[in-house]
Parts: sequence; C-alpha cells; structure tokens
Amino acid sequence: MTYIFISIPFLAIAMVLFVLKLQSGTPKLLPITAVSALALCSLTIIFDNLMVWADLFGYGDTQHLGIWLGLIPLEDLFYPLFAVLLIPALWLPGNMFKRRKKRPHRSLPTIDNRSITTRSTTTQSEPEKP
Repeated sequence: MTYIFISIPFLAIAMVLFVLKLQSGTPKLLPITAVSALALCSLTIIFDNLMVWADLFGYGDTQHLGIWLGLIPLEDLFYPLFAVLLIPALWLPGNMFKRRKKRPHRSLPTIDNRSITTRSTTTQSEPEKP
C-alpha cells in the first residue's frame, strides 16, 4: 500500500468538513486557509528536505508516487494540507451543518434637499415654511 492510498480518505474527510464550514458563512475563511496552506507547505518542504539531507530519516522507494520535491516525495505534503483543512473546519465557531441564509441587499437611504429615497419607498419632505 502506498502513502497516497493511506492519505486520500483523510484528505477527503478534511475537504468535506472544510467545504461545509465554507458554506456556513465563516468570513474570509478561504483566503486565510490558502495563505496558511502555502506557509505550512513551504516550511514542510524546507525542513523535511533538511532532515532527509541530514539523514535523520528517509523514504522507501516503493511506497510513493515518484514525484519528488527535492529529497521528499509529494505525499509528504498531504499531512500539512490535512491539518490546514481540518483545524479551521472543526475549531472555528459556527455550525457547519447549517447553511447561512442569504439576506437581501439593503441600500442605505440617500438624502437630498427634497426627499429621502430608499430602495423601496420614497417619502417627500414637507416644504419649509417662511
């Protein structure tokens, strides 16, 4: 069994929970998660390459896809990706199983000299008395 077959079920669960959290309306979740994933994967690539280079550990030749990022296989990035998707999905407040209802767009009232206008109604102001 290769690392990809071990990792896919966990990544699928994390992705489903993350998408449910996105649909619940947590603000700015996607860009924050993307920046976190980029930072964590970059650090994983750098430090895992250093640890393999220092001969602290190694990877078997038969249990990976064969796509290498320096001295580490691509599958090594599945663990930080799993954490980046799962932690915000479970940790952030909000019910991930309840979709947020979209509210109708309300415009602010505009004021000019003669009337107060809103999106749905117009009210004429009384003329000034001398």
